[in-house]
Amino acid sequence: MTHNGRLSLLFACNLVLYLVVSEVNGVIGPWTVHLHLDVLYLVFFGLFLRHLGGLLFAALMGLFADAAHAAPAGVFLAGYIGLWLFFTLCQRRVRRQNPAHVRAVAVAGQLLWMGALALVMAMAQPSAPGAWMRLPADLGFSCLVVGFLAWPWCRFQNKLLHTLGWDLEAELAPR
Repeated sequence: MTHNGRLSLLFACNLVLYLVVSEVNGVIGPWTVHLHLDVLYLVFFGLFLRHLGGLLFAALMGLFADAAHAAPAGVFLAGYIGLWLFFTLCQRRVRRQNPAHVRAVAVAGQLLWMGALALVMAMAQPSAPGAWMRLPADLGFSCLVVGFLAWPWCRFQNKLLHTLGWDLEAELAPR
């Protein structure tokens, strides 16, 4: 399978995850909590892949999320590229084989993303105080789920690529 085919397969897996999260949010809506798993879409591409493919993926997912959410134009595009940059900066400083490191970086990225998103949404709609009251519950729930799912999701994508003949560790090894 070509390099582009593998990235397309990972993009499709992340779109399925995006749709599953949308359905889960529809089910848990009556409890007035919203699940944000935006970091899960980007953590693998930032920590495990080379730069160009990850940047392209972050931009595509950002455009997709911008189209699906009621946020100011370009917020998700800029945010996803920023998150991807955060993960690529962590790429050399984090042991990608250590589940605790991957989880910690993912939760830190989630905290950064939700804080930035909350500020942007507050500036766009300053007369919505109910959103600030929901933020701690959304933040806590989302960080808990991201911490739980970050390592299994990255491991799944890594094993999927490995079964297709793409050895990420050999590709990312220092030359």
